[in-house]
Amino acid sequence: STFLAANPSCPAIVEPGFYIDQVKAMHDHDVRRYFLNQWVTVEDESWLAERPGVWAACEGEPLIVANHPTFVGVDVALRRDTTAVVVVQEHDDLFHVVSKVWAPDDGKIDHLAIINHIRKLHDELEVREVVYDPRFFEVPALMLVEESVPMVELPQHPSRMMPVCAAGYDLINQGRIIHNGDQVLADHVLSAVRREYPEGWTLSKGRSRRHIDACIAMLLALHRAQTSNPADWAPRPTPKVFTL
Repeated sequence: STFLAANPSCPAIVEPGFYIDQVKAMHDHDVRRYFLNQWVTVEDESWLAERPGVWAACEGEPLIVANHPTFVGVDVALRRDTTAVVVVQEHDDLFHVVSKVWAPDDGKIDHLAIINHIRKLHDELEVREVVYDPRFFEVPALMLVEESVPMVELPQHPSRMMPVCAAGYDLINQGRIIHNGDQVLADHVLSAVRREYPEGWTLSKGRSRRHIDACIAMLLALHRAQTSNPADWAPRPTPKVFTL
């Protein structure tokens, strides 16, 4: 009866079975928007909409220490959009997350500030990988490679990002993320929406066009923290004392 009220053309134009098939394949917030004519907020659109409060439940005191394997995710913009660098360390099967986000100044991002921040992280932490999409960061990454920063390319093609997004989704829902409640990071995480493909899903800004760069950078770092092979890690000098 709800579908009939929201869709007067059913069953005159569209067979009822169509809605049944779509409901099975779609998420609740998509069904509400497209078939029940209901207003859906950004939070309702979020990739975490089916578990309200799950991100907030992960709030705690992240532990980031100098002498511990560290993974850094970078999501870079050239202009207008934000750029994010996220640090991840695993302690006792929990992934501790700290982020830093740059907003554009006069429509441009200060890439030198980002490079210097990565240099500082590499100098003070036991950074094993800095994972990035080479699309907007290829030249800065080459500069950092020359300085022995362990840079790892991960182009954000859908086929590459599907397992990255799925793994991060599982960690959040399992309560295995520890973040400090940073509101910018929370906004980026909750603003991400699913982009569906026949083979799976990735994340996008959706129609809200809100920033999600810190979310993507976090997912990249989490992915490498889970999948990186310690046998591939280069020897590291003792880092300096890290001050967050």
